[in-house]
Amino acid sequence: MIKLAGYIILSALLADIILQIPLKNQLIKSLCIGIIEITNGLSRIGMLTAGTIKKSMLAIGIVNLGGISGLCQTWSVMKDTGFHISRYLLFKLLCSLFGILLIRCALNLC
Repeated sequence: MIKLAGYIILSALLADIILQIPLKNQLIKSLCIGIIEITNGLSRIGMLTAGTIKKSMLAIGIVNLGGISGLCQTWSVMKDTGFHISRYLLFKLLCSLFGILLIRCALNLC
């Protein structure tokens, strides 16, 4: 449990560091934070002035990916089970991509 909490704290700190970077493009900043940690990333995406469709696609992509924090937590719990983190990461990336494509196609944007 301590390792899991450590990953959560570390990801929150990384998100705060990214917030301090003087980058004008808030979309990229929000995406980077979301890739690290879902909760803070979704909060930042909600604050964007981008359209609902763009924000929805970003949110689905981030949620399906699970964030680096979630990946580290999963690896920490499963590392002694023969679990292949690379396969899991590939699966999560594909889920993220398909989620984004599903929204695009559902809204007739593809």
